[in-house]
Amino acid sequence: MAPRWRLPLLALGFMSLAFGIAGGLARLTPFPAPANAIALHGALMVCGFLGTLIALERAVALGTPWAYAAPLVAGLGGVLVLLDFPTAGLALIALGAALLLAANLLLLARHPSLEMATLAGGAAAWLAGNLFLIGGLPGTYWWIAFFALTISAERLELSRYLRRAAWTRI
Repeated sequence: MAPRWRLPLLALGFMSLAFGIAGGLARLTPFPAPANAIALHGALMVCGFLGTLIALERAVALGTPWAYAAPLVAGLGGVLVLLDFPTAGLALIALGAALLLAANLLLLARHPSLEMATLAGGAAAWLAGNLFLIGGLPGTYWWIAFFALTISAERLELSRYLRRAAWTRI
């Protein structure tokens, strides 16, 4: 997909970011924000914003058109949450997480490595957190695992490019 076609996906993520920040500010100050942005501040920030961006990054890495459905539906899910359709929005976000997991599993099959397995684990944690939230249970711990595993995997990926002494490879 050409980079210019990725911009609308980024815009969806940034919309969730803007309203997620507004919802967080409204929790601390008299800042005016929509009720859904206040109540679902975490879902907007974790799923609508960061989930969309991480899914977009993985779609670019995979290079197949179907993988772009993950950031699309996650971003649209954030918009639906804002438009007072939280059930449908959270369902789309969960679908985005499932598609991200599928993309990461495909990348893992192509390039078996600790970092790819860790990325897949992060996507699985994001999906679990979303399913817990849909089921009325707290998904926060799973979302934290999503961040921790994704960040760890990205650091592992970056470490492949460092020069290492021969003994460290053993």
